[in-house]
Amino acid sequence: MPQFYLRAAIETKPRLRLAAVCYRRIESGGSPGQFKVLLTDEWGEKEILRKLENMGLFELGQLFVPVGPDLEADLSFIVSRAVHHGILALDEKATADFVLRKLSHSSTQRAVKMTRSAEHEQEPLGKDTNEHKVERLCREGESFLREYSTLSE
Repeated sequence: MPQFYLRAAIETKPRLRLAAVCYRRIESGGSPGQFKVLLTDEWGEKEILRKLENMGLFELGQLFVPVGPDLEADLSFIVSRAVHHGILALDEKATADFVLRKLSHSSTQRAVKMTRSAEHEQEPLGKDTNEHKVERLCREGESFLREYSTLSE
């Protein structure tokens, strides 16, 4: 089951939208691959969501198993934006159920523990440019994955 570090950045001005997604495949044994960044300024929000859909994030199977420090909030926002753009057809309750089921399908108790243990490392994303947000997400990801690799041994 392929695991991916997943983190999203939100843009609030001029409107609420997904600013960027930073993800990285975690190979067996906990060693990470390269960070991939999907920046709205380059791809557009809808294309980022389509790419995540093609990777299997919106499936309840095990094609895309996310881990990360604020996974529930990130998944909730990503799913809500996918619903907004018509990529997913879920109502509010179904969206919440989907996120909880995705978390339970994709996150073992250890992954939930990792999510909670890394919360103190998060930096506020502030009002930086989207490129700065991505840099912060990747730094945060490096720290999280260092902690994750020690937990997976």
